[in-house]
Amino acid sequence: MGDVLNSFVQVAPYINELTNTDFSVSVCDLEQCLIYVPGKTHDHKIKSGTSHIKGSVAYEAIINEKKIVRKVEADVFGFPYIAIGLPIFNSKEDIIGSVVFTEATDKQDLLLNLAENLHETMQQMLLITETITESSLKLEQVSEDLNTVTNDSMKSVEETGEILEFIKNISNKTNILGLNATIEAARIGQSGGGFTVVAEEIRKLANATKDYVVNANEVVEELKNSTNKVNNSLDELLTISSHQINISNDISKLTENINKITVELREKAQLLANEIEKTPL
Repeated sequence: MGDVLNSFVQVAPYINELTNTDFSVSVCDLEQCLIYVPGKTHDHKIKSGTSHIKGSVAYEAIINEKKIVRKVEADVFGFPYIAIGLPIFNSKEDIIGSVVFTEATDKQDLLLNLAENLHETMQQMLLITETITESSLKLEQVSEDLNTVTNDSMKSVEETGEILEFIKNISNKTNILGLNATIEAARIGQSGGGFTVVAEEIRKLANATKDYVVNANEVVEELKNSTNKVNNSLDELLTISSHQINISNDISKLTENINKITVELREKAQLLANEIEKTPL
């Protein structure tokens, strides 16, 4: 065994103690595995003396006499990992074996999946907050439109009340006029009989108008009270809508900030996952 290979064999059991990364290490000569040290969380169950398997990273590093980096999926050994094989040369530049470090990538894959899921969730949340904000703006606009309508209605109600008050005054004056006409007809005597009938009809019309005005005033008052209630409700609705818009905007800003973080996390996780592809084989 070459001195270099022997040194790797001696050092291999201590590799994991020298780093925070969980490695498995194998040292091979040109024919077989000399030593295999499993990682803390993964084990390929390779025994010393096992012959090279064609296509393995250790074999390819020897055959090609260059660094080999390969990502292996979970269906091979039950866990995904990255293998890095280095060819070992003696002092005469002759190839004498290889050293392979493997690192399980299940945590990296989990991080990437979490980043992808979080990114998708934040995208959906952004769409939801945009929809809520849009709906709130529409609700505020509808509330403002309704508020304008009720204000116009209140003005119409007040104008109607003024008209009824005017009619009431006319009714009162008409009633007084009829009463005076009756008195005058009585003073004239028998020749004022026809005038008496007309005066009585005037008084009846005045009283009927007065009754109508009273009833109409009650309706107008009820309409005014209802309109006031609607106005108060709309004012409250406008306040709530405005508050909801502010909250939606705050949530939207917060969601955008979180989304930026998730995009950055996703990109870093993707870079970590693609590191194998950036390393020359």
